[in-house]
Amino acid sequence: MKNLSSKILFIILFLFAIVSCKKEKNTINTTPKIDSTLVTLYNTVTINNQFVGGAAFVDLDKGELYDMTSADYPDAIDHQEKIDAVYYTYGTGINNSRVFINPFELCGTASGTAANLCDNQYNGISKWSIKNNTQFNLTTITYSQLLQIKYNFQLDSVYNKSVKDDPSYFNKVAGLYSGDVYRFKTNLGKGLFVISNATGEENTLGELIISILYLKD
Repeated sequence: MKNLSSKILFIILFLFAIVSCKKEKNTINTTPKIDSTLVTLYNTVTINNQFVGGAAFVDLDKGELYDMTSADYPDAIDHQEKIDAVYYTYGTGINNSRVFINPFELCGTASGTAANLCDNQYNGISKWSIKNNTQFNLTTITYSQLLQIKYNFQLDSVYNKSVKDDPSYFNKVAGLYSGDVYRFKTNLGKGLFVISNATGEENTLGELIISILYLKD
C-alpha cells in the first residue's frame, strides 16, 4: 500500500510539473519598455532673451537656467555641457521674431544685440569647447492632449507618434506662439514643451515661458 501511495504521489507531481511548464511557455510579458512612473515635469520655466540681467540659457534635461553675467544664475560658460538651448529676439513690430536655438547653431545665426551671446569676449558661446546640438520640431499635439500625459510610457508614445507624423528635426525654432507644443531631443533624453508666453524685441527685454515634459533616454 505504501508503494502504491508513493507511485500515485509521483504521478501527481509529474503531471503538475508538465502543466506548470506549459503555463510558463504561454505567459506573455506585459511589462512596457518605458515604465509607468510619473513623467518628469518642469513647470513654467522662464528663459529671458539676450539682455543682461536674466537667464537666456536652459538645460532642458533638468529645467535649470544659466546666464553670462547675472549673479542670480550660474555662469553659462562653466556649465556649457548642460546647456541645450538659448532664447533670443530680433527685429521690431511686425518684423519681430522670437528664436529658440541650440548653442551649436547660434553663432552662425544671431545678429544685432543677440550676437553678444556668441561674441562676448569673456564668456560668449564662441569661447565654449562644448556646444550641444539639441534638435526641435513643432508638433500637432494640442495643449489639452499634453495635459493627458501623466506617465513615462504615455510621453514616449506621444513623442514617437509626433516623429512618425513628421520625422524632421531642426537646430532652431522660431515664431513661438502661446499654446504651441514642440518636441526636442538632447544628448541625454527627449521630451515635449509647451509655450505659455514669448515676448521681447531687438532692443527690449523679453522672456520665453515654457513647461517641459522630459524623458531620459
